Amino acid sequence: MLNTSSTGKQLNSANVAWKSKASQPIDPSRIGVWRVELEPPQKLWAEALIGDRLRAHGYSLDESFEQVGEIIPGYSLAPKYAAELEILPFKNVRFWKLRKEELTTVKVFLGDPSGEKWLAEHKAQSFIKALQLAIGIGLDRLRNNSIYWVRQDTQTKWSGYAAALLKKMLNPYQII
Repeated sequence: MLNTSSTGKQLNSANVAWKSKASQPIDPSRIGVWRVELEPPQKLWAEALIGDRLRAHGYSLDESFEQVGEIIPGYSLAPKYAAELEILPFKNVRFWKLRKEELTTVKVFLGDPSGEKWLAEHKAQSFIKALQLAIGIGLDRLRNNSIYWVRQDTQTKWSGYAAALLKKMLNPYQII
């Protein structure tokens, strides 16, 4: 943990409550309290998402996930789709690798290809990115890897040929 007790007073000139708490010395009784305060599904999701970082800080994990997942276009969208993603830890999926050479066995696509910026703004770059994603989806199918697509409800407007191709390929893998 980061000890902010010496710098906290300088950063909290407006006396904000949470900054006051954060600038206090570390309370050893609070270390690891998340284990008892989180519900079992929340603990499972935390271990699936940040288990590698928990282990790096000395915490043991209760679960051993067999599959490695990847979120496309990136993990920054996970909070937006949290409700839909909750099923994945129960399917034995974690989002971190034990070893660098470990292969991803689950791909999770979030939202609309154009709406969530899977593709580039420039048409040529967009085509190349769509082609890369399409080839990846095809390879995942051949390898019998799991594919999930969390659609948005507002996917009715035309979003281009590249996005339409990806939607067509992902249509059988929708989880919403």
